[in-house]
Amino acid sequence: MKKILTITITFLIILSLVYSVVAQTEEATSSAEASPSAKVEVDETVKEFKERVAKLAEAGRSEQQAQSGRVTLIKDNTLTVLTNDNETYKIVVEKDMTMIYSLVNGVKKEKEFGDIVKGDYIIVNGPIMDKTINANSVYIDDQYKLQSGKVTEINKEDYYLNILNSDKENDLVDIETYTKIFLINIKTLESERIGFTKLKVGDTIHIVYKQDNTTDKSEKRYSATRILVIPQEYFLQ
Repeated sequence: MKKILTITITFLIILSLVYSVVAQTEEATSSAEASPSAKVEVDETVKEFKERVAKLAEAGRSEQQAQSGRVTLIKDNTLTVLTNDNETYKIVVEKDMTMIYSLVNGVKKEKEFGDIVKGDYIIVNGPIMDKTINANSVYIDDQYKLQSGKVTEINKEDYYLNILNSDKENDLVDIETYTKIFLINIKTLESERIGFTKLKVGDTIHIVYKQDNTTDKSEKRYSATRILVIPQEYFLQ
C-alpha cells in the first residue's frame, strides 16, 4: 500500500512540475521565438517527464503479484509464508486497508487479521518488493493436491487403499464418508459414480485430497476427497 501511495505522490509531483514548465513556456513565447534553442530545451524536458511518468505507472502495474503458501509465523501485522517452492515471503497487512476473506469449504466470509492462525493456507495479492508483499487482499483457503498411482492393496475393514505412486513409493489413501469415487467407462469413456467395493487391485487411480497442517507427510497418508479410477481393462484393449 505504501509503495502505491509513493508512486501516486511521485506522479502528482511530476505532473505539477510539467504544468510549471508548460506555464513558463507560455509566458516566454515571444522570447522563445527569439531563442529557438530555449524552446527545444523546454520540449525535451517535458518529454523526459512524460517518459518518467509512463515508466512509474508501468512499474506499479508489473509489481502487482499473487502468492500462496502456509503461514509459518505471525508477528505484529506481518505474516511469514512458506510457498510450495520452499520460498519465504513477508506479508504486510494494514488495518482497514487489506481485505481478508475465508474461502474454506467454498463459502466466502469476511475475516479479520486475528482470524488467521499458523498453518493456514493463504492466497495474497499486492505489490511485491524484495519478497515483501504489501497485501491488498488475503484469502484463507483449502489447499488441494493431486496424487496418482496403481492400487496394490484394498483394506475393506478399515477402508483404505495402498497405492504405488508415480515415484515408486507406497501411499495410503483413506476412503472417507465424503469421498466421491468415479470410474471411467472403457466403452463410452465417460465417468460414472461407483462405490468402494468396485475398486480392484491393479486399477490406476487419480486422487484429489485436501492438505492441511495436520497432514502427516512422513507417513504419506491422504484422506481422499475425490478419486478417478481407470480400470486395468482399459490398458488391455
